[in-house]
Amino acid sequence: MTTNPLRLLVIDDDEVDRQTIRRMVEKSDLQCEVTMRDDAPGGLQALQAGGFDIVLLDYLLPRGNGLEILKKMQAEGVDTPVVILSGQADQRVAVDLMRHGAADYLIKDGLRDERLAITVRNVVAAHRAEVSAKRHAEALSKLASGTAAVVGADFFHALTRQLAAAFHVRHAFLAELNDTQECSCLALWSDDGFLWPRRFRADLSPATTMLAARECVVLKNVDVTFAEGLGQLTGGMAGLAVRDQSGRAIGLLALMHDRPLALDVGQQDLLAICAARAAAEIGRMRAEQALAERLRVEKALARCAVTLLADADPVQSLPVALRNLLETTAGGAIALYDLVGVAATLALRLVASARRDEAQPLGPAAHIPIHPALARWHQDITHGLMVAGPVRRLPADEQPILYQQGVRSVLIIPLRVREVTIGLLRVDHHTDEHLWTREEAALVRSGADLIAAYLERRRSAVGAVG
Repeated sequence: MTTNPLRLLVIDDDEVDRQTIRRMVEKSDLQCEVTMRDDAPGGLQALQAGGFDIVLLDYLLPRGNGLEILKKMQAEGVDTPVVILSGQADQRVAVDLMRHGAADYLIKDGLRDERLAITVRNVVAAHRAEVSAKRHAEALSKLASGTAAVVGADFFHALTRQLAAAFHVRHAFLAELNDTQECSCLALWSDDGFLWPRRFRADLSPATTMLAARECVVLKNVDVTFAEGLGQLTGGMAGLAVRDQSGRAIGLLALMHDRPLALDVGQQDLLAICAARAAAEIGRMRAEQALAERLRVEKALARCAVTLLADADPVQSLPVALRNLLETTAGGAIALYDLVGVAATLALRLVASARRDEAQPLGPAAHIPIHPALARWHQDITHGLMVAGPVRRLPADEQPILYQQGVRSVLIIPLRVREVTIGLLRVDHHTDEHLWTREEAALVRSGADLIAAYLERRRSAVGAVG
């Protein structure tokens, strides 16, 4: 890999010393462009023009000395690192020079090319690290001030905009990863504005590479069309997974440009800090959404209970209660069945049903024999066990019946009164292979208990009247 040569400025009034330094540089493994000046004013003028990586400065010069030049450099904001060259060893002078910004102090007598090369290389590396650290600190400060007072979407927008500016790239985006390996862009900054959020598959390269890594990943010659809407941009990309406290990937933070990207350690650390802040905000939003969802389903379950207790309209009480109960799940339809008959004549009698999009009126009291292929259901529900899961995970002989009904996933909860099964609640999912959570099952079971108590109360009332 080729690197740009260092630009070295030598300020020394002695022609012999200047040429000696040039020969030392040429003999060493340093790659340098050497510029010579023979007095303090000429040296300062060259420094003010800028562009030098390091200065070798003779302490004693016509019309000024090394200390005076250091003070003028500080006053004018010139931060090029300086190594003092002196013909004599004077500890007090050396300390004073170092206090005023000199990076090192070398004695001319006995100086060898290896020592000079090591000093130049170390001083330049230290200065570049210091400049990089300051730049990263400033960028982090801007990011912190630009995102401190905002949350949610405003935070994500501010973060990506500030990142693009800090890294001087065309695009910056933050995406959230869901359980189906799909990423939803929370914010996508492109050139001078935001694009509408996009979705893309997280199991496609280069997203897979970044999500699998524990550290920042820098890629070259990447076609970033995986992020829909960015066109055929080919160039450099850098990013890393956004991880929660358990280390699980919950998102992706990335930078893109139309040229290769090279991130130093400080820049990678800055990106990691931003990813951690993004993870915290995503976590906060998820917790907030979970709480809101919990309150919503609890209210729906409460409405179900109130409807059954009030029983203002016996014909509509069950359909309305079922619709409220359906809102506690991700299902698309719910049905209540009575178990009628015994043994071989056992059948399901539809009592009431509801759909997510519209409440279904109570249909005729149809008797639906339990299909032989669903005999397992009879065994489970009579023992108070639920049946749950995507249809494809059920026994093979049960799948065709459900697929014919357009069902992709099913949840069946028995209705029990005094340890006896009197019916069942069936929740169907028609759009995807939904995995029913324990919370969903518990809520439907709570609803089943309410409905079982309601049915028992109605039967007792009818018996009392009779």
